[in-house]
Amino acid sequence: MNPWIPAFAVNIMFQFMRHSPVDGYIFMAATILMVLDWKKLLPFHFGDRPVFRLKWIVLVIVASASVLYASPRHSLEDSFVLMAIVPFAVYLIYYRDEELNIIPTPAMRRTQKTFLILAFALIFFELAAYIISDQIHNSTDFPTISFLISPTLELPWVRFVFLVIWMALGVGLTQVLRGRKVIQALDHEAQVRAAIEDIKRDS
Repeated sequence: MNPWIPAFAVNIMFQFMRHSPVDGYIFMAATILMVLDWKKLLPFHFGDRPVFRLKWIVLVIVASASVLYASPRHSLEDSFVLMAIVPFAVYLIYYRDEELNIIPTPAMRRTQKTFLILAFALIFFELAAYIISDQIHNSTDFPTISFLISPTLELPWVRFVFLVIWMALGVGLTQVLRGRKVIQALDHEAQVRAAIEDIKRDS
């Protein structure tokens, strides 16, 4: 079983408890997708890690950020952009594991450790602030991160900058940005792999 399934399932309940149904539906859709994949009920299979040229990534980011800049917050257009990004994001991260296991260097291990510490500190802060503020009905003294940044997101240019940074971080984490030579090498590798599979089937 995919280890993310129970984590996402718990998150569904949490998102509805915090009165954020859109996030709840997103986690619900992702959980259903993982369960179907786990039970081999999907009519398709995921391939290798996708790669894209810089111009297409910039076009998607600027177009999405422009919609948020020109539309009111929590508007229909805002929700449409979010829901349109979700299936594309799933495509970016739901790929087949690479056969070659890269041994982490000391620098990579230090980076992993640093990000794990920051991630757990952020999770603890956000969850503790939410529980305390919800119990005493005081978000000013115990603010969550979303409560702190919410007022600034009312400004169109802040929404634009925030979405650009948010999506750029996603591009960096998924490593889908590749140069022309890398894309050509990956295409060649995929062709060779397909030819080997054809030979195996014929034999």
